[in-house]
Amino acid sequence: MQERINKLYELLAGAGIEAFYVTNPENRFYLSGFSGTAGALLLCRNDLFLLTDFRYANQAGLESPDFEVIEVTGSYIETLEQILKKKMSSFLVVRGITYPITSSLHSRIN
Repeated sequence: MQERINKLYELLAGAGIEAFYVTNPENRFYLSGFSGTAGALLLCRNDLFLLTDFRYANQAGLESPDFEVIEVTGSYIETLEQILKKKMSSFLVVRGITYPITSSLHSRIN
């Protein structure tokens, strides 16, 4: 998994992207190994976060040991904003957009 993330970081850096938010379950599993049905990933330059609710917090820690598990108690967007405020001086949150990893991107990070 770490090799996939490292390759993704290279692509993001080349595009000037500092953080990557993943909500699609298949993409989340592909990048982290987390198989729970509720969760999201936030990949920042030097940090990996797995956001999930109380039902999956323990499972997330076991399945994705490279990620810091954040137990979401409110909304995912609010939690995301809190993390980004700590990690970055400016950011943009786009609501409701989920893109699957395309075959082109998949071939570049796999």
